[in-house]
Amino acid sequence: MSETDTTEMVPQEENIPDVVSGQDHEKSLIAINGKMIPAQMAEDFETARKNFIELIDAGQKGLISMLELARDTEHPRAFEVLTNMLGTVGNLNKQLVDLNLDVVKTVKDFKDADAPAPQQGAPSIQNNIFVAGTNDVQELFRKVSQGEDIQGFSDGVEKT
Repeated sequence: MSETDTTEMVPQEENIPDVVSGQDHEKSLIAINGKMIPAQMAEDFETARKNFIELIDAGQKGLISMLELARDTEHPRAFEVLTNMLGTVGNLNKQLVDLNLDVVKTVKDFKDADAPAPQQGAPSIQNNIFVAGTNDVQELFRKVSQGEDIQGFSDGVEKT
């Protein structure tokens, strides 16, 4: 990237959060990649991400200084410290990637921004079980095929 070309530095529009609700900061929601998430959660993620990036940058600058010191002194302790710093910066990079993966997993759990609101009314039945013997099932089939009213059942919904 050249110094005059700044188009690569502009964030993509899909990653810019849109404030949906101007209500209480704790309760406001924002849309990220089509999912509605609490604004506080998005803000916490950004803060943690910025902190990791700053720590990684500082660690890389420290690595350069420590590498020069270790080369100049050729002291074993300097190389030991350099090795520990390399591990620490590597772990910070891994934690940054893990943070991003955790956010992706968490955002998937939230509802879509354009999803319809759940309907209020009759509860939906998710798991239904019919307990009967083969004779009972044959009797139900016989009644249905003859057009008889099945007592206690109508359109698959039990009458009370």
